[in-house]
Amino acid sequence: MARTSPIFNNFTGGERSPKTIGRTDTKAYFSSCYELTNMWVLTQGGIEKRPGFKYIATKLGGETPT
Repeated sequence: MARTSPIFNNFTGGERSPKTIGRTDTKAYFSSCYELTNMWVLTQGGIEKRPGFKYIATKLGGETPT
């Protein structure tokens, strides 16, 4: 038999607690996710990758950043 999983396309609930992983009876279960790493939740419900940092220049004094 084929195995299926539901599609989650609404993340307006943000991240949920690990204590609520199995609580499918709550509304927040279908509008949140377990972990978002380097992502922003958009107002419309989707997610977007967070931009990284851009190297501009070395600071005065010639020391490299650590």
